Amino acid sequence: MPSPRRRPKGEPLIGRPPKITRDDIITAVLEIGFTEVTIPLIAERLDVTPATVYRHVPDRATMLSLAWDRVVDSIEWPALEGNWHDVLLAYGDCLWNALAKHPGVVTALSSGLMPERTMDIFLGLAVHLEREGFPMPDAMLLIDTVIDHRLGLEKLDGHTSEPGVSRIEMADSWKPREDETAALQRARAAMRDAVLMAPRQWLNRKLALILDGGERLRERL
Repeated sequence: MPSPRRRPKGEPLIGRPPKITRDDIITAVLEIGFTEVTIPLIAERLDVTPATVYRHVPDRATMLSLAWDRVVDSIEWPALEGNWHDVLLAYGDCLWNALAKHPGVVTALSSGLMPERTMDIFLGLAVHLEREGFPMPDAMLLIDTVIDHRLGLEKLDGHTSEPGVSRIEMADSWKPREDETAALQRARAAMRDAVLMAPRQWLNRKLALILDGGERLRERL
């Protein structure tokens, strides 16, 4: 009886093609959304077993990080050249809009490491700010302050699976009290109005304050 043929070294294995790819998993995550997605849910959507999904991604955190990396790669980021103020604002705007299109992503990723492509964005901005005259520690501080991560916003607007107070409930907790001084009533009213303000409007006010401070910081160097 002839012996079975040996596979020559370097010859690829012949077998059934994989049922799914990592790209299929990432696409499914983006279709389902970051808030509720789980590996069993991805498996059900792709008509495979969870074990098949685990062959491509080791855990849920990695799966979500890879999905967000695809989002980051799809963004048309501004060139890292020109006035630092304008560049930083443009990058903050791009990231804000991307996060708004994927509600729940910040909360979903908050328990893990920063995704690689997001880290690349921070590093590129930091190098640009250093070229513009900022010491690197101040550059990273400015980026971390300006690049709003929307974590509190997602919780207030119910974009997480975790229980929490609503925006209205939070605003009501700051309602002015009749037994307090006029100054305290004004302070409570200001915070209540901030909670109810359109999130982007509040962000723009913060950015104006932060960037003005950044300019003064650089002028002192």
